[in-house]
Amino acid sequence: MLSAGVAHAGTHHYYYTDPQGTVLAKADASGTVIATYDYAPYGSQALGTAPNGPGYTGHVNDPDTGFVYMQARYYDPAVG
Repeated sequence: MLSAGVAHAGTHHYYYTDPQGTVLAKADASGTVIATYDYAPYGSQALGTAPNGPGYTGHVNDPDTGFVYMQARYYDPAVG
Protein backbone atom coordinates (compact mmCIF):
# COMPACT_ATOMS: atom_id res chain seq x y z
CA MET A 1 0.00 0.00 0.00
CA LEU A 2 1.41 3.39 -0.98
CA SER A 3 1.01 5.72 1.96
CA ALA A 4 2.21 9.20 1.07
CA GLY A 5 4.65 11.27 -0.89
CA VAL A 6 6.90 13.70 0.96
CA ALA A 7 8.95 16.45 -0.64
CA HIS A 8 12.34 17.41 0.83
CA ALA A 9 14.49 19.95 -0.98
CA GLY A 10 12.86 19.22 -4.33
CA THR A 11 12.84 15.43 -4.04
CA HIS A 12 9.86 13.15 -3.54
CA HIS A 13 9.85 10.02 -1.41
CA TYR A 14 7.04 7.50 -1.17
CA TYR A 15 6.39 5.31 1.86
CA TYR A 16 4.94 1.82 1.52
CA THR A 17 3.00 0.69 4.58
CA ASP A 18 1.14 -2.30 5.96
CA PRO A 19 -2.57 -2.03 6.95
CA GLN A 20 -1.61 -0.63 10.39
CA GLY A 21 0.41 2.18 8.83
CA THR A 22 3.83 0.75 9.68
CA VAL A 23 6.40 1.90 7.11
CA LEU A 24 7.95 -1.11 5.35
CA ALA A 25 9.80 0.60 2.49
CA LYS A 26 10.74 4.01 1.13
CA ALA A 27 11.00 4.70 -2.61
CA ASP A 28 12.32 7.63 -4.63
CA ALA A 29 10.34 9.55 -7.27
CA SER A 30 11.02 6.89 -9.92
CA GLY A 31 9.61 4.12 -7.69
CA THR A 32 12.97 2.54 -6.87
CA VAL A 33 13.01 1.21 -3.30
CA ILE A 34 15.85 2.98 -1.48
CA ALA A 35 15.25 1.65 2.05
CA THR A 36 13.40 -1.25 3.67
CA TYR A 37 12.32 -1.62 7.27
CA ASP A 38 11.10 -4.47 9.46
CA TYR A 39 9.99 -4.52 13.05
CA ALA A 40 10.00 -7.10 15.84
CA PRO A 41 6.89 -7.50 17.99
CA TYR A 42 6.13 -4.26 19.88
CA GLY A 43 7.98 -2.17 17.31
CA SER A 44 11.71 -2.48 17.93
CA GLN A 45 13.73 -2.18 14.73
CA ALA A 46 14.60 -5.57 13.17
CA LEU A 47 15.85 -4.44 9.73
CA GLY A 48 17.31 -1.14 8.60
CA THR A 49 17.61 1.97 10.71
CA ALA A 50 14.54 3.70 12.06
CA PRO A 51 13.26 6.18 9.48
CA ASN A 52 13.07 9.86 10.34
CA GLY A 53 9.38 10.59 10.20
CA PRO A 54 6.69 7.92 10.06
CA GLY A 55 7.65 4.45 11.28
CA TYR A 56 5.99 1.85 13.52
CA THR A 57 2.17 2.01 13.09
CA GLY A 58 2.64 5.27 11.18
CA HIS A 59 3.72 7.23 14.24
CA VAL A 60 6.77 9.49 14.25
CA ASN A 61 10.16 8.22 15.41
CA ASP A 62 12.01 10.53 17.79
CA PRO A 63 15.73 10.11 16.98
CA ASP A 64 16.79 11.98 20.15
CA THR A 65 15.12 9.52 22.55
CA GLY A 66 14.74 6.40 20.39
CA PHE A 67 11.04 6.38 21.29
CA VAL A 68 8.00 6.51 19.02
CA TYR A 69 5.87 9.64 19.44
CA MET A 70 2.19 8.59 19.52
CA GLN A 71 0.61 12.04 20.04
CA ALA A 72 -0.59 11.40 23.64
CA ARG A 73 2.57 9.64 24.79
CA TYR A 74 6.04 8.43 23.91
CA TYR A 75 6.30 4.69 23.34
CA ASP A 76 9.45 2.68 24.07
CA PRO A 77 9.46 -0.32 21.68
CA ALA A 78 12.08 -2.09 23.80
CA VAL A 79 9.63 -2.25 26.71
CA GLY A 80 6.37 -2.71 24.78
